[in-house]
This record gives sequence, C-alpha cells and structure tokens, in this order.
Amino acid sequence: MKWIMYGTIILLQIFVVAIMTITPYITRKTESFGIAIPQEVYNKPTLVQFRKRYAHNCAILGGIVTILLIGLIPVLNENSRSVAYVVSLFGYLSDLSLFITISSSLTRSFM
Repeated sequence: MKWIMYGTIILLQIFVVAIMTITPYITRKTESFGIAIPQEVYNKPTLVQFRKRYAHNCAILGGIVTILLIGLIPVLNENSRSVAYVVSLFGYLSDLSLFITISSSLTRSFM
C-alpha cells in the first residue's frame, strides 16, 4: 500500500514537470510567457531561444526536485511526506515563476 502512495506522489511530480516543460510549445502563437505578441514574432530567434532555455531549465530543476523527493519519501513519516511533497511542488513552481519574470522582462527589451 505504501508503494502505491509513493508511486502516486512521484507520478504527480513527473506530470507537473512535464506539463510545465511543454507549456511554451503548446500555448497560442500570439502569446509568449504571458505576453501578447504578434504571430510573426513567435519564431524570432530570441524567443525560440527563451522557449528552449525555459524547457531545459524546467526539465533540469524538475528532475532534481523529483530525485530529492524520491530519496526523501521512504525515509519520512506520513505527515512529513505530505509536507515534503507540497514544499517541493511550491518550491519548484516558485523557482520557475522567477525564471518567467526574468525572461518576460528580457523579451520586452528585445521586441
């Protein structure tokens, strides 16, 4: 029974990381990192580079957080596992939001 819970937590983490990683590629071409842009600008090299860098950073940070979670889950008690999952998820998302803020300010300066 414990392994079902462990597996569910890890699968949820992997799902969140995967969705966050592919988000720039599945959004409308008139939007880039929450900023409305003309469709012609979507394929500019600077924005293509931002999307690649964002996906790369998401995957690396998500992988690190997931590995830490895999290492911590078997060692912690039930209450601590829940707290560890929530803290890791919010920590991952807050680090990504910082990256988005920096990227969006740079995007504005290039347009």
